[in-house]
Amino acid sequence: MEFFSIPESVRGFVFDIDHTLYTNEEYGRHQTHVLIESLARERGEDPETTEAVVNEYRSEFARKNGGRTPSLGNTFLALGIPIETSVRWRDENIRPELYLDRNDELAAALERLAREYGCIAVTNNPSGVGRRTLRAIGLQAFFIDVIGLDRSGVSKPSPRPFELAASVLGVDAAGIVSVGDRFEVDIEPALAVGMGGVLVGGVDDTVATIEFFLTHSGSAPISSDPDAVEDSDR
Repeated sequence: MEFFSIPESVRGFVFDIDHTLYTNEEYGRHQTHVLIESLARERGEDPETTEAVVNEYRSEFARKNGGRTPSLGNTFLALGIPIETSVRWRDENIRPELYLDRNDELAAALERLAREYGCIAVTNNPSGVGRRTLRAIGLQAFFIDVIGLDRSGVSKPSPRPFELAASVLGVDAAGIVSVGDRFEVDIEPALAVGMGGVLVGGVDDTVATIEFFLTHSGSAPISSDPDAVEDSDR
């Protein structure tokens, strides 16, 4: 894990959900599969053709933008699918409860964290899918709210979801830490609005991050240089 611009006085946390609060590659494939199928039906073509179009767009975008891969929501938007339609497709088709289970170690750590700090989840899925995901992994009780695509109207890496999270927490962004597994999606936009950030490599790192802040309350770790992070690795 890497720390970026951690505030001296932390007052709240923003957590990404996918690959930060759980690790399940099959569920990740499920999400992509059902959304590609929805887009294929909309375009009147077979899913393999649609997947090739999506992959080509994302590869070309990454080539032109220093290796940064656009979110699936932003890819669909570029292909003519409004955010509102993406929200509906995700609500109707994504089923976290079929793939995810409770993580007792993470639940215990978050329960302790939530006693001292406000915690909000920010996701590129709709808020309802985010809440169902938190419920499936046994973490819903520890989050004040879920900021999803339906509420922000834009996908991360837009700073808008992070601004909304700060507003809901009622805390200045300078007192909030964003925790996520992708620098350009979860950390960079948080830094842009004045938050600190912790880049994690999965659930074990998330648990370690929580334990750090519970153990070292009031002392900030040495921060990494954001410019030194290789976006293509995330």
